[in-house]
Amino acid sequence: MDLAKQAISNFASKANKEDRVMLRVYGHKGTSKDSDKKVSCESHEVVYPLSEYDQAGFSESLNTFKPAGWTPIAGSIQQVEKDLAGQANPETETIVYIISDGVETCDGNPVEAARALYNSSLKAQVNIIGFDVDDKGQQQLKATAEAGGGEYKTVRNASELNNIFKTLMEQAWEGIRKDQWAANSGTQVNYAYVDKLEVLNELKFRVSDVVSTEAMALNNIIGVMEQEKMITLEEAEKARAKVNEREEKIKNYNEEKYAELKKQTDEEKDRVFKLINEASQN
Repeated sequence: MDLAKQAISNFASKANKEDRVMLRVYGHKGTSKDSDKKVSCESHEVVYPLSEYDQAGFSESLNTFKPAGWTPIAGSIQQVEKDLAGQANPETETIVYIISDGVETCDGNPVEAARALYNSSLKAQVNIIGFDVDDKGQQQLKATAEAGGGEYKTVRNASELNNIFKTLMEQAWEGIRKDQWAANSGTQVNYAYVDKLEVLNELKFRVSDVVSTEAMALNNIIGVMEQEKMITLEEAEKARAKVNEREEKIKNYNEEKYAELKKQTDEEKDRVFKLINEASQN
């Protein structure tokens, strides 16, 4: 436990100002006796609420508990979504690290709990570090991490524990950097897309306006010619019909070209977003 606390403290101290950290403990009350199973299995609580890292406050939180009884991994995972309800931004990355020296012993299903948390609105990734866990225990913890979209690592000493935390931190930051790059790239694509749509809309309205102005001018000329007896009423009606037919054809062509160009723009936007997504996954 002392080694785990030290590694956790080192890990949390690397957080940046924009990061938020939270510490939850479980199975820290009662004893490992059967008579204490209920109280121990129900003991999981947040000792450091989600907030910026504060060294003094975090260290104090680490010193408020000691290893005690049973291991309610599933129950603790289920509480994470409640812990973060209304606090975590769904658009930010939420990563959970669980340190355990054994398997679930409180009759819960940690695999399903991790899967539910990963599939929740938080999309929280569940990583598990098994400290000196036997082969059977490793199988359960590995399955739990995989169900939670994370990784399982096993360690047997302080050096390995610190190295694992360092690796996980680097992986987390790499993922965050890729997400930020994808988000920034996506924003730029959206801006370019909106700009192109504005140009298309402006062209469509300009063409429509010119055609309407032309039709109005031609109809005015026809009216003057009719008034001056230069053409008959029948000829005037035929001329107006031609003008209206021309106006309708050009406007229909304008709408068709707009729809065609907008479709091309939409497809190009989707293609670029797909490339960004593929790049961020590699």
